[in-house]
Amino acid sequence: STAAAMAPPAAAPLFDDIFQGGAAVELLSSSGSNPTDKWRTASSVVRAYDKSVKGYTFRLDGGGGSAIRMVLPKDEKRTLGLTQPFLVLQLLCAPDKAFSIELAVVDTSRSRRRLVFSTSVREPVCTTLHARIPLGCLPRGIWLNLVLDLDEILATNF
Repeated sequence: STAAAMAPPAAAPLFDDIFQGGAAVELLSSSGSNPTDKWRTASSVVRAYDKSVKGYTFRLDGGGGSAIRMVLPKDEKRTLGLTQPFLVLQLLCAPDKAFSIELAVVDTSRSRRRLVFSTSVREPVCTTLHARIPLGCLPRGIWLNLVLDLDEILATNF
């Protein structure tokens, strides 16, 4: 069928066919009819209107110590294939909740590494395959842009 012929192979990077010579590639936006179609999300991830930003946001409210996740790409066999050196997250962290983000990256030597940034981590911990990086200084209760310089983080930790 035509749809099957146009579908990318299972292992193809998700953003491989998007021009990446520019400064940015948007991974998630709260606008549109199905903004999380490429994401795997929990049922507790909801799109809600936020008066302070005058627009829709995603709320990840966990209870009972359970982790609420948004995973990109939805298919674990695929990669994103992004080449930008910076990752910018616009977020608001609740003052009383832990926050973490986990990234799987492939460096220029094709080594797969895992980066875990967390408000629960007190001291940085690095091994040859992963790094846990504290986010203790992350401001709480306000909207912010968290900018991660992935080139520098990889060079410093591996």
